Amino acid sequence: MTRSDDPTRQVACSAGQAADDAAEMGVDGQRPSRLDEAILGGPPQRVGRFEYHYDTDTWTWSDTVARMHGYEPG
Repeated sequence: MTRSDDPTRQVACSAGQAADDAAEMGVDGQRPSRLDEAILGGPPQRVGRFEYHYDTDTWTWSDTVARMHGYEPG
């Protein structure tokens, strides 16, 4: 059996590749395009969060997202 046929090595490589792939994914779960990386200087960064509440028809924004839209946090 050669090193490339070793199932233990293949699992380790697969797990390592999965970790590398996850680190390269953008916030939407997709790899950033080359254009995105060129314009933004790197992969997209997660800067805040928001939630929509259907039952009350309201939004909840993190402080960062509020500031991005010109609102004071809180």
